[in-house]
Amino acid sequence: MPTYSEEILRLAERNVVPLVEGAPFTERANELCGDRICVSPEIADGIINTLHWKVDGCAILKASAAYLARSVGGKTPIEALNLISAFRTSFDDEQSEFRLGPLSAVYRLPARYKCALLPWQACEDFLRQHG
Repeated sequence: MPTYSEEILRLAERNVVPLVEGAPFTERANELCGDRICVSPEIADGIINTLHWKVDGCAILKASAAYLARSVGGKTPIEALNLISAFRTSFDDEQSEFRLGPLSAVYRLPARYKCALLPWQACEDFLRQHG
C-alpha cells in the first residue's frame, strides 16, 4: 500500500497562501521528523477569511494544511475550534466523517497521525491565543 494516496498528493501540491509580513502567527514542529508549520488565520468581522501558512515537511503535513485551510475558511473562530476538536478526535472515532474525506488514507497509517494533526494543532494554538 502506498503511503501517499493520489488525493493526498493533489492536496499537498496546493499553493500555500504565504504568511503576511508582520502578522501574528503560530508555529508548531515535530522535532522527531522535522515537520514544521506556521499558520496565521486572517480574521475579519469575526470570520476566518483566509488561512495563511508556511510548511516544511512531508506530503501528509502539506495535504493536511491545505485541507485545514479549506475547512476553516468562512468559519468563526469558535466554529473552527469545534472543527479542529472533531478532527483531533477523529483518529479515535471509527465513525468520524473525516475518515471519508481527503485525508482518509492517513487513518490506515497510525504512525503518521502526528503529521496530519500538526497544522490543526497550530491553528488551534493561534485561535486560542488570538481568536
